Amino acid sequence: MLKKNLDILRRRFPQVLQRILAVGEMKSSQLCYDDASQLLAIKTKGKFSVYGTRAKERLISDWFGALRLKSESLYSLSGFGDGSHVRHFLKNTPGGVFLLVVEADASILKETFSRHDCSDILSHERFLLGTGMINEDFFKDMQEAVMQKLSDINSLIFSPLHCLDEGYYDKARNEMLKQYLVLRPLMEVNLRTGTNLQENTLENLPHMATAPDIGSLEGMFKDTPFILIGAGPSLDDSIEFLREVQNRTIIVCSNSSFRKLINSGIRPNLVVTADPMPPTLAGFQNVDLLDVPLASIQCIP
Repeated sequence: MLKKNLDILRRRFPQVLQRILAVGEMKSSQLCYDDASQLLAIKTKGKFSVYGTRAKERLISDWFGALRLKSESLYSLSGFGDGSHVRHFLKNTPGGVFLLVVEADASILKETFSRHDCSDILSHERFLLGTGMINEDFFKDMQEAVMQKLSDINSLIFSPLHCLDEGYYDKARNEMLKQYLVLRPLMEVNLRTGTNLQENTLENLPHMATAPDIGSLEGMFKDTPFILIGAGPSLDDSIEFLREVQNRTIIVCSNSSFRKLINSGIRPNLVVTADPMPPTLAGFQNVDLLDVPLASIQCIP
């Protein structure tokens, strides 16, 4: 791949780069370049030009002109192609319009980034990229867009590429919506509690600097049963069972269930809290802590 493209991929989209490199020397079965670096789609009846037989700028302009876009929005786009339609979109949309380009075939991305300088696209602050398996890692770079108050979340179809794998691109759109609905509340909480996190971190820094990391326990109890306890309505029904097995299992609880367990004669092996707000401490007040280790994901006061 061209060094300019590679450097930006490594910095902005390491997950995408990993998936591109994983294809090795494999070639795309659906897209290819001819000797003139024209992108062709491979179909059972032959090959056709992705951007038409005339000047591709006309096709791209007609496609873009038919879109109905909203400001402050996030769109997924089916296929990167040679980058021409992506570049046109980014140049002709205002700030606040984010574009997640979804490419089903990492092999063609590798070929494109080896032929064309796409550094202006890859470095664009409103450009996001995903390829390969559609899972949580696919959308991990979406957080910047989620920070915005979006008026629309939808998909854009670039037909010459969308038709090559409609099921994949439709799934990407649906999963993007699900991920947004999960990420948005989490990001709002982070923004709302940012001041608390900073204050708590500074106050607890002397202790945190010498406290062991929870990661040091990794693999130490792999053959021991593990029970994770929250504060749901079924906790009352589980108390007798937990009493019986507490000496044969690793019991980890949240701060919200800690009081109930202690008062029921059950000593957890570890208590975990992720809430940085002062009410978190209520779960520990007026009960015997019994030297139970605390794993604090977000420092409490």
